[in-house]
Amino acid sequence: MTKAKDKTSALPRSGRTRRLADSLSGLTRGLLARQGFAQTDVVTHWPAIVGPVLARHCLPERLAFARGERRGGTLHVVADSAFALEFQYLIPQVIARINGYYGFEAVSQIKIVQAPVKARRWQPRRKLAPLGPAEEKAVAEIVAETRDPGLRAALAALGRAVYASGRDS
Repeated sequence: MTKAKDKTSALPRSGRTRRLADSLSGLTRGLLARQGFAQTDVVTHWPAIVGPVLARHCLPERLAFARGERRGGTLHVVADSAFALEFQYLIPQVIARINGYYGFEAVSQIKIVQAPVKARRWQPRRKLAPLGPAEEKAVAEIVAETRDPGLRAALAALGRAVYASGRDS
């Protein structure tokens, strides 16, 4: 046997398939870290942070910090030329949303790079078929004891999606 075969045969195998997202997160972490994204959350959760409208017209390119710092960085964002002026007016709100997402002042300024936004990864979700009264009642009963209204709404939406996807199959 060659050395290469010895190394690969010694690696532990789980014997089960893994989700592609689990595999890709490990691979992209190093690549994004070189671009300044030590935490990939800005890239992977961009539509949730800025909203679907902004996410369609601009994408984070890199996050630069001063040497030895991990606060008050500069986020470089690629924006469509036609949308760049609109985005410039929204910079204070975007900074507030990013920092609110992280829970500390991760970004202090944003620089806009005007270029076509190539990656249109975020497509609108397809509409789920409405549930029947019995299914709606079941979802309402499941989430009724949840005190937090935001969590209750999120759990109800999840329950509706589960019921709707169960009918499609």
